Amino acid sequence: MPQIYLNIMSNFPIDSMGNSDPAIELEQPTTLPSLRASLTTAWRRVLDPDGLNNQVLHLAWPAIAEQLLQTMLSITTMIMLGRLGTEAIASVGVANQFIFLMMPIWGSVSVGTVALVARRVGAGDWDEASRVAKQSVLLGLLLGLGLGVISLFLAKPLVQLIGAPAELVEPAALVLRITGGLAVLPVVMFIMGGALRGAGDTRTPMYITASINVLNLAVAYVLIFGVAGVVPALGIAGAAWASVVARAVGFLALLVLLFRGRSGLRIAWRTSWRIDRQLLGSLLNISLPAAAEQFLVTFGMMLMSIMVVRMGTAPYAAHQVAMQIEAISIMPCFGFAVAASTLIGQHLGAGKPQRAEASGWAAVRMGIFWTSLMGLVFFLFSPAMVRVFSTDATVVFWGALCLRIIAAGEPVQAFGFITAGGLRGAGDTRWTLRATLAGMWFFRLPLSYVLAYPVGWGVAGVWVAMFADHLVRDALLLRRYLSGKWKKIAV
Repeated sequence: MPQIYLNIMSNFPIDSMGNSDPAIELEQPTTLPSLRASLTTAWRRVLDPDGLNNQVLHLAWPAIAEQLLQTMLSITTMIMLGRLGTEAIASVGVANQFIFLMMPIWGSVSVGTVALVARRVGAGDWDEASRVAKQSVLLGLLLGLGLGVISLFLAKPLVQLIGAPAELVEPAALVLRITGGLAVLPVVMFIMGGALRGAGDTRTPMYITASINVLNLAVAYVLIFGVAGVVPALGIAGAAWASVVARAVGFLALLVLLFRGRSGLRIAWRTSWRIDRQLLGSLLNISLPAAAEQFLVTFGMMLMSIMVVRMGTAPYAAHQVAMQIEAISIMPCFGFAVAASTLIGQHLGAGKPQRAEASGWAAVRMGIFWTSLMGLVFFLFSPAMVRVFSTDATVVFWGALCLRIIAAGEPVQAFGFITAGGLRGAGDTRWTLRATLAGMWFFRLPLSYVLAYPVGWGVAGVWVAMFADHLVRDALLLRRYLSGKWKKIAV
């Protein structure tokens, strides 16, 4: 007999013939509370069968808050730029395409850092975890300096390469020189945050992000619009310099914390800073496929932007606005993916593969619940949301249409985003690379072109293709996760 039935019936007295006594029932004050407790227990078994929700939320909410802060910063900056006109929004969007193209490089090192640190922490080897963090920071410094040189000297040719309209080339190149030229700051900051997340500390990166975002907004407002007689109005260049100032502060704060020792990790300043080839090999074994995957995503996104930017400034501005708003729904998925990656890595390090798998499913359930709600909000209120950024009728029309198209795909995106995060935490970055290659390059890009141009759906066709891409990736990631082969990967 089901346990819930036993729990409920035990509170209803029966006579020797098996008939309940109504008079006795009225005298039992614990009947309703017991029923409520039984139903609550049953409900928890449905939503949290493995008792992992609290663990996931403990790691996820600071990462979600951090992502929310970053997203709100980007949105607020875009709103300020919107006061300068549609060209300002589009110019920053063009420059950001190359910033996004750089992100796979430092993001991949962070993926490897999280996986290796989490595995060592799970095994209780904190000294080795600290050594991983130091090697990752060293690699990040070298990569960031290289990206800075490329951005400084090739900004204008790169902007022209994607076919940006003539009026966007100079302002976009200026933004790219400023933000990309000092790429070493976000590169190393992102990697240090990854090391802390791998150790189970998602709060410190959140606190740092909150602080520098407040600083960024204050500096951006002053530099974009100026202060009469004191600070000249720099426009979009002001927004770029504000982000550099904020990232410099965040970089220094995290570096000092790790030098002093934070959350069990300590980067020893006076010990050797030489590259450890064996450790570097383990790091690159995970990071290179992740880099290739993220490069395919960002390069594919850039190609999509090329398709859209050639439709005109208004459709491209609508595309950028819709991407900013849609990032709100994905924001919690970043937190749940971080939780899945950290818990899976730590449980595998501790020799608990079944617990690792259950952690991944717990994160997926929470992510799907959130994105389902956001999909409904997008469908109902998309025009009003777009008007926050622009009152241009064309921008509002296309932006709202794009959001309504992707509304139904929100849970689909959540599943893929979080499952891929869990597989990366296990070091299984080669499979996520294959899933991305299939979804982005075999489906999204060809379908985007066909639907946007021959079929004539314009920017809406690009967003339909985006939905199809996520369906393909989900199918491949689900197959891999259910196979359990990722549990046997040594890192």
